[in-house]
Amino acid sequence: MQIEVALRRLGDLELALADLYEWYSDVFASDPEAVYVFIKMAREERAHYRLIDFHRRLLVRDPRLSVEIDLELGEILALVARAKALRSAKAPPTLAEAMREAMAMEASVADSLYRNTLFEQHPE
Repeated sequence: MQIEVALRRLGDLELALADLYEWYSDVFASDPEAVYVFIKMAREERAHYRLIDFHRRLLVRDPRLSVEIDLELGEILALVARAKALRSAKAPPTLAEAMREAMAMEASVADSLYRNTLFEQHPE
């Protein structure tokens, strides 16, 4: 697949996680420590999105930079769907549930593997 397609899906992932973490910070607004953690996580995800989007825009401006990469998007798409499902849940989670979900998503193959895959295939 073209790297630009992969970057677009990865951007979707970062935004879905940022939205979820921002929602968690609202849900747990009465707990300053939880708010701090979730706001910090949301900001990190938005920073990741901006970096991915910057690279994607470079590729759009100069198609000669585009390359084919070998990246399976299934886990990435599943993680986006999971984050959106959690965000749209009718009942908010407990703090323990929210932390458990956030840590699972952060430790997921989908959230970290893509960075390694992109840089292993094209380290320049």
